[in-house]
Amino acid sequence: MASNAESFRKHEVPGRVAVATGNGGLVKLVVTSASATAEIYPHGAHITAFQKNGEPPLIFMGGKSDFEDNKAIRGGVPICYPWFGPREGSVVHGFARITEWAGAGHHVYVYFNNDGAANAVRNARALKALLGQ
Repeated sequence: MASNAESFRKHEVPGRVAVATGNGGLVKLVVTSASATAEIYPHGAHITAFQKNGEPPLIFMGGKSDFEDNKAIRGGVPICYPWFGPREGSVVHGFARITEWAGAGHHVYVYFNNDGAANAVRNARALKALLGQ
């Protein structure tokens, strides 16, 4: 489900972080620093643009992305979790790509130690529970 831009307004920082309506009506965060600009969609926690000032864009976005709340954004920098590639009966590259990510006013650091195959299932369940899926 697409999020409401107003729910992200509390995260705005004048001149640094702005909330906007992006492609397909999805919420987009525009982050600006003294040296670069980035665009991040909470839908899939997807980075769709990053550009250093005076330089060409560093992230490619193809024209095939639908920007719909029930589909993954194509191109850019996606979060592929808990797997990469197709799975029968599941979302390609995992549910994280179509999950609406939201902050609670805290810094978020994500680290998955999936060196052992047993950790992947446990971490996927923990993330799914955390996201309310």
